[in-house]
Amino acid sequence: AVPTSAPTPGSLNALFSVPGSYVFRCTADDGQARTAQDLLVNVTIQSLSTRFSSEETSGPEITRVNVAEISDTAIRLAFHTREPSRGAFEYRLTSSEIWSSLEESGELSYEHTLTVVGLRPDADYSIRALSLNAEGLSSTSAPVLIKTLREVKCYESLPLERAFLSSYMTTEPTIGGRTILRSQAAGAAEATLQFEVAQMGTYTLWARVLANSSPTAVFGISVDETVAGVFEPTQNAEGNDWAWSRSLAEAPDGGAIPFTVSLSRGTHTLHLFGLEDGVALSHLLLTSDASYQPDDVNPVVGTVPLQRLAGPVFAATLRPGWSLTANPLQRAPSTLPLALLNPPEGTVIHAFASSTASEGTMLFGEEGWTDQPTLEWMQVASVYNPSDEPIQMAFAGTPMSFYRLPELIEGEQMLVMPFPAGGTLESLLGLTFLAGDAFTYFDSATASNVTCSFDGSSWDRIPTLSVGEAAILSLVPRER
Repeated sequence: AVPTSAPTPGSLNALFSVPGSYVFRCTADDGQARTAQDLLVNVTIQSLSTRFSSEETSGPEITRVNVAEISDTAIRLAFHTREPSRGAFEYRLTSSEIWSSLEESGELSYEHTLTVVGLRPDADYSIRALSLNAEGLSSTSAPVLIKTLREVKCYESLPLERAFLSSYMTTEPTIGGRTILRSQAAGAAEATLQFEVAQMGTYTLWARVLANSSPTAVFGISVDETVAGVFEPTQNAEGNDWAWSRSLAEAPDGGAIPFTVSLSRGTHTLHLFGLEDGVALSHLLLTSDASYQPDDVNPVVGTVPLQRLAGPVFAATLRPGWSLTANPLQRAPSTLPLALLNPPEGTVIHAFASSTASEGTMLFGEEGWTDQPTLEWMQVASVYNPSDEPIQMAFAGTPMSFYRLPELIEGEQMLVMPFPAGGTLESLLGLTFLAGDAFTYFDSATASNVTCSFDGSSWDRIPTLSVGEAAILSLVPRER
């Protein structure tokens, strides 16, 4: 408790930063006798929104407000305060007048990071940071406008051939060129591999496992050395059937629930451990689709069977009306770069010319497509969805062997990421923006272009780009 006023006879005001039960010891001393009595106080902390007006600016100064990361349903906001404070994050749809809030818990600090989840994909939000110091003074930052990313589901077979193995794990090539990992010691085999995440989100893991006949074929998994789960492979008496097994985590009641992990965009490390003798793995599938259940027959969202999947598949949700999209994956042998899942009649794909492909228009009618719907790597297309419901466009292929940023020029240009990545423009490009730079995207909800402008210190609307999305970037001349 922090006193907020000097003690006066019979009263004392104090500010609590953490809720809980506190004991106050009250003493009285007249110089001849002394007495004391303990008083139990139960403290609940009011939300910041009930403790200050959004117009207050007399509290801790808020600086360096930054959208650290964004996905289709989440925003991570970071900011700094000039003095120790409690922080909060308020947000609302730009079409709404109602603010929601997320508040920090714990001790007062200078650095603040909060992540709000459960947002609408491909929607415009207004966000702001709030702070409150020990004296009860508060401040609010200016609102910032930002659009969440499109809903993009990821399905990726992780590269077992690049795993680092313990001495008790071996590799076996298959006819199809895949690598099988096999344990040769009870409980001692381990494997570690790194993988890339294109867009912040919540992911789960599936393994295609050949379990032995032992009842203890369970093995463990951890991600980035912190989040842990287990696989409990299905097995028969002979132990000779491959089966898909979903990773599990322990529920609060001691049972098992699906294992999920929140991952930021970038490189992560996966560790398998405790594999029993004879247990083998042919596939590890990472997906952000919580409802997906892999099998050995059906193609992944209409693209390619899992047995032949050599790279990631991304399925982007496109709203009714026109959308601007681009293929972020290089073409894989015998697979289509894209697939529209159950397109309604009247669907149109207009592919713009690129360095490797010519311009063309494809229409879906009663007899199917007028031409084969494909997009080459980094080729841009306008897609028209004539229905009232969203449709999915899936890209399958292989990412470029190394992550090279697009070559940018002065003036206006079409911006396409040459590898799968979604986030704020600043985080994707790492570019120092100058006054006059602009970013324009097509908003299918309003059927209009929306321009984000940089004034030399900040954007009037923070620009974002989703996996498989294209936009127009305009750069003012740079000093050479």
